[in-house]
Amino acid sequence: MRLHELSFAWPGGETVFHRLSLDIDTGGLTLLVGPNGSGKTTLCRLLAGLEKPQAGSIDRMDCEVVYLKQEGAANLVALTPDDDLAVWQHRFHRQSTDADHHRRRDILSLAQLTEAAAQPVWELSGGQTRRTALAGLQLRPTAWWLLDEPESGLDEAGFALLRQLLTEHASPGALVVTHDPSRYAFMPHRIIELKQSGEEPCDR
Repeated sequence: MRLHELSFAWPGGETVFHRLSLDIDTGGLTLLVGPNGSGKTTLCRLLAGLEKPQAGSIDRMDCEVVYLKQEGAANLVALTPDDDLAVWQHRFHRQSTDADHHRRRDILSLAQLTEAAAQPVWELSGGQTRRTALAGLQLRPTAWWLLDEPESGLDEAGFALLRQLLTEHASPGALVVTHDPSRYAFMPHRIIELKQSGEEPCDR
């Protein structure tokens, strides 16, 4: 993933990035850190194609990007965890099969959501909502994952799921926004630190 002289400002707001150039590895784990207001979520939205820069370019190098937003519920598209996974399966397979059903059952079991599989999403706890979103990543094994503070709201069991998913997804890899990079010491990673507006990001 390559950003070349990228500039972006919110309408009526301050400039977030000015002629930002940055190479981001799409293999392995990259952590994105920085103070509040440094543009971490904005950069995620630009990389995911949800926002367009006013100048410069983003070369995704034919990489498929899956973006998990910071708010867990914002990632859900159906009424229950099982339905949510089924929607994503249908997007790719067009029709449901017995194999799809068994795959969803295995994914929900891994995420410790078996008993909540048919529960309305508005009745889920924050941790269950986050685990439902993480569970869907298993349906996109060839994509580059872009995860905005995925550990937020997770208990230890939920973080164990995240750790397993990231470890198994070392290729093609993921970028994770976090305020606590020490939690990701379980695997090799690169850290990119965003500074305040106008300052160049750096590796640390």
